Amino acid sequence: MKIFSRQKSIKNKYYHLLAVLIVLFFITPFNINKEIRYFIFPLMFLSAILFSIRALEVKRPLYIFIALTGALAVILSLLFKFFNIPVGWGLQEIPVIIFAFFLLISIALLISKMFSVSKVTSDTIAGGISVYLLLGFLWTILYYAVYIFDCNAFSFPRQSNEFNLFYFSFSTLTTLGYGDIYPINKLAMSLSNLEVVTGQMYIAIFIARLVGLHSTGIKQMDEKC
Repeated sequence: MKIFSRQKSIKNKYYHLLAVLIVLFFITPFNINKEIRYFIFPLMFLSAILFSIRALEVKRPLYIFIALTGALAVILSLLFKFFNIPVGWGLQEIPVIIFAFFLLISIALLISKMFSVSKVTSDTIAGGISVYLLLGFLWTILYYAVYIFDCNAFSFPRQSNEFNLFYFSFSTLTTLGYGDIYPINKLAMSLSNLEVVTGQMYIAIFIARLVGLHSTGIKQMDEKC
C-alpha cells in the first residue's frame, strides 16, 4: 500500500521546516518566559513538521493520525503544566512519549520521501539537514523522558534544566562529547550509544546517497551530450 499520493509534489517543501528548526535551535538556550516556551515553541515545532509532511502528500488517514498524535502530546503537556502536576507522579512522561512517537513517525516519512528522489537539489540537502536536526530533538525528548523517571540519570556540572539535555543530545549526535554531562542510568547510556550510531550512520548514508545521485546526474548529462 502506497503512503504517498500521486499528486504533484510541492517545491521547496523542506526549507520552511529547516528555517523553523534553526530558529528553535538557536533560541532554545536563552532564558525565555516559561509561558512562551511551553506554548509557542511546541506549536511552532508541530506546525512546521505537519506542514512538511503535508507537502509530501501522504495519504489523508495517515496524515490525520500523525496530526492528532502531535496535537495530543502538545495539549497534554500544556494541561500538565497548567495544573502543575508534580514530576514525581510520572504522568508527565505520557505527553513526552507521545511526542517522541510523533517525531519518530515524522522522521521516518521524511527520510522515506527524501531518499526516493532521483535528483539532487538544494531542497534535498535542506531536507537532509532537517532530518539530522530532528534526530537531535528526538533524542532530547527521549533523554527528558528518562530524566523524569530518574532525576539522577545524568551527571550535570551545575543545576539541571531542559537545555542541559538539549545540549547533551546534540553533543552526542555529533560525537563531540565534552564530558561535562554524561549518563549514569543504564537506559540513558544505551540511548546515548544508539544516538551516536544513528547520527554517524545517517551522515554516511545521506552523503553516499547525495554522491550517488550526483554521479548519476553527471553520467546522464554526458550520455545526452
